[in-house]
Amino acid sequence: MVVADLQCVWITRPKHQSQDLNDLVKKQGFQVLSFPVIEIQTISDSEKLQYLFSDINHYDTIIFVSRNAVEVTFKYYLSHEKLPQHIKFMAMGGATAAALTDVGIETSLTGGKCADSESLLSLVELKKDSVQGKCILLIRGCGGRELIPDTLIERGAIVDVAEVYSRDVPVYDVQYLNSIWQTKPPQAIIVTSNTGINNLISLTPESHKATLFKTPLVLMSIRNAEHAKLQGFDNEIRIATTTDNGGLLKALNSLWETSRT
Repeated sequence: MVVADLQCVWITRPKHQSQDLNDLVKKQGFQVLSFPVIEIQTISDSEKLQYLFSDINHYDTIIFVSRNAVEVTFKYYLSHEKLPQHIKFMAMGGATAAALTDVGIETSLTGGKCADSESLLSLVELKKDSVQGKCILLIRGCGGRELIPDTLIERGAIVDVAEVYSRDVPVYDVQYLNSIWQTKPPQAIIVTSNTGINNLISLTPESHKATLFKTPLVLMSIRNAEHAKLQGFDNEIRIATTTDNGGLLKALNSLWETSRT
């Protein structure tokens, strides 16, 4: 595949999670600039987290919101060999479920291809009759959406939230930020969360913000698209058909095909 019109694609995933997607996009013939707009900082010494995980036996269900949540939890707080057999494991989406498999947990329920809070909450296993009186631990990053815990509490569950990492804005030299807009301006930007959209805006120099808002986006969900439009993006937006690298690549190819016509 030879890409002539859509030359440079910016990929904004955290540095340690971007390589596979970078490689896929390059194989399609695109130029790639890896521009992480989120820096994951693990929380490994929290007294509150130590307390929550020390009494893991009393939980009926553990819900992981992201693969970062899985990786941090099993690196610092839990060992799958010591987990009680009665606990049900749930994952927001396929990537999170795969991360659970990597640490030795083979079965988990997911929110399906949408991989969002609404889809997860629609599962019969989280309906009121299923969760009433149950103890549920939700594991996520700091500042996550409150829809899952609030809804489960309304349905009668007892919910604890373990925030095991933070999503910080990376520090870049202003000269570097200006230089990439001048030498490698994006014809499309792949962003996978609302936090990423916010950070992308904050990391863009004022002199390039107008160009940013005219840049086509490849996003993970309709919710991301709605958020991007509210922030001022007013060019083409493509949404991944599935919440994985393949879905993002398909959306990117669709964007490129449109740009050729």
